[in-house]
Amino acid sequence: MRLPDRDSALDEFLQEHVLEGWLGDLPIIEKNYEDDKEDIEQSLIDALHKACQRAQELQSTGQKGPIRYMYISLLRTAIMNNQPTYRIDCYDERWFLDPVECTVHWDAAFTFRPLFDRMKQLDELRRPYGRRITVMDIEKIQQIEAVKYHTLTVEFIKSMMPVWVEHPDWTKLSKAAGCAILAGEFRDESELLCQLEDSTESPDHQASAEQKEAAEQWTIFS
Repeated sequence: MRLPDRDSALDEFLQEHVLEGWLGDLPIIEKNYEDDKEDIEQSLIDALHKACQRAQELQSTGQKGPIRYMYISLLRTAIMNNQPTYRIDCYDERWFLDPVECTVHWDAAFTFRPLFDRMKQLDELRRPYGRRITVMDIEKIQQIEAVKYHTLTVEFIKSMMPVWVEHPDWTKLSKAAGCAILAGEFRDESELLCQLEDSTESPDHQASAEQKEAAEQWTIFS
């Protein structure tokens, strides 16, 4: 019996084992979140808190200006190593030309662990296909499938923005007009999660820090 060629074998493999596989992970991700909801939410807040602390330290020494952008970015290279790592960066108005790094990392294991487990299963399922489906194919599939899990993670991050914009560490941080928080892939496309609204009133230079913090208004995008 003639075996299917590589393209046919790969198409069969994708149809039978890959394309709808992520749907089975959704209940697992939901259960992971419900079981550890407080810890998961706190882990993100803690990471954002550390980013703010570092930014404040750099601002206090004159190395960084008011924060204009906070990026929460998936690291594709980490996904290759089965690490669900997001990089949180604070930039001043110089944006990517800001020469002083202000970076912390956060792991989104609750969304990505089912993906990594499924890729292990796919590695076993590919073996009957011999050389027609390789380890490199599974790695490519993982990178493609990761987009779905990244989308779920961004939705979680987005859900935490109403809490974060009122966090004392964030409200106290010196921020530039139009300050924005974005999520996406590192140095790639990003989604605007929320943005500091421009004040229509003349700035009151005599106002206390507490009054300025209370005056902050954020637009949170759904």
